[in-house]
Amino acid sequence: MAGEAHIESIEALKQLAQTLAKMREMTAREVEAIQIELRRLEFWLEEALPNYWDEQMRIANRRWVEARQTLSDCESKVRDDEQRSCSEHRKRLERAAERLAFCERKLRLLKQCRNDWKQELDRVRPRIAALNELAETGIPLCQTKLQNHLEVMQRYTEVL
Repeated sequence: MAGEAHIESIEALKQLAQTLAKMREMTAREVEAIQIELRRLEFWLEEALPNYWDEQMRIANRRWVEARQTLSDCESKVRDDEQRSCSEHRKRLERAAERLAFCERKLRLLKQCRNDWKQELDRVRPRIAALNELAETGIPLCQTKLQNHLEVMQRYTEVL
């Protein structure tokens, strides 16, 4: 029958009670560690990375403008009779344009990554809450019931 138990050792039940206490403590610690890591990752994705790539974008844009101006100045100073080349300035402008495009790609990727992160967080938060509920309520309730049963069983064995 499902409602019956065959118990041969009260000491085994006491050991189970101790194991439940350790399990509760470990579960609560792990839930807290998970929440800390999630907050750290959230800060990184929502604050640190956007700030970093926004700054990199500003720098890349400024360097592109400077490189374009330097090339323009070089080309305007070259007369038809001079053999002066502005190829170095063209290369700098090309590298600056590549860096600017790279930063733009990173910012677009970051937006997608943040959206994916939010979806994943929405999916995992209920699981974390359930685990926290288990550590804060479920296991203590189980411990209390087990302790009550242990007390009843000890009184019963004292009577015999």
